[in-house]
Amino acid sequence: MFPGGKFILCHRSNWTDMLLEHNATVEDASRGWLVAAYAASMEKSGDEPSACILQKAYEKEAVLRCSLIQFQRLGLAASF
Repeated sequence: MFPGGKFILCHRSNWTDMLLEHNATVEDASRGWLVAAYAASMEKSGDEPSACILQKAYEKEAVLRCSLIQFQRLGLAASF
């Protein structure tokens, strides 16, 4: 589990399992999915252990999340 996350990822060679806490939100699920997608992409480009790949993917997602928060503060976020 990652700090502040409400998801656990178990990364394997062909897939990634994600478990969500009972009170997880759609945002939590989206963050978990994004970390898993980053990890799958990163796995193709190297031979690092799964734990390292997941940590790097989580850090990449955190940077994106911070950028989105800044965009929202500036009023630049898209509304759906």
